Amino acid sequence: MNKRLNTEHVFRYCPKCASADFKAVQENLLVCKACGFNYFINACAAVAGIITDSDRSILLTVRAKQPELGKLDLPGGFINLKETAEDALIREIKEELNLNVEQVKYFCSIPNVYEYKGLNYNTLDLFYTCSVKDFGQIKVADDVSDYLFQKADEIETDKIGFSSVRKGLELYAKNYAG
Repeated sequence: MNKRLNTEHVFRYCPKCASADFKAVQENLLVCKACGFNYFINACAAVAGIITDSDRSILLTVRAKQPELGKLDLPGGFINLKETAEDALIREIKEELNLNVEQVKYFCSIPNVYEYKGLNYNTLDLFYTCSVKDFGQIKVADDVSDYLFQKADEIETDKIGFSSVRKGLELYAKNYAG
């Protein structure tokens, strides 16, 4: 299913001059005919970490909140303003699992749609492989209700909440697991 942002539902007035003559002229561009203001709709950036233990099992989280409450996920989240993707990932893993990341290496990016409170946000999810020295301090918090370790070929993809995470884990399994 191809989810798109319904611009007519979300944006009714120009944010610069408040004119109602503010319309989509392309999928990602709205233009105000009254003042000429252009509003570009870009992807939100998010990060996800693929962390493995000494047995090469992947650390999966269980979502504590909507969207995809109770589904499997990877630790991560949205990148804050003026934050690097790597810093965001380190911060998110600390917030969600109380783990200290030692090494971060870019793996791939996958577009996704994140539905939140009735709106679809187009995201670009950046996947990283990460290393953690000690899992002894692991403690769930924030958006995570639980965690588990599973081998890449044992993960039930229908239990994963987001399509980008499914695709990212499939790519990882093809390239690194086994």
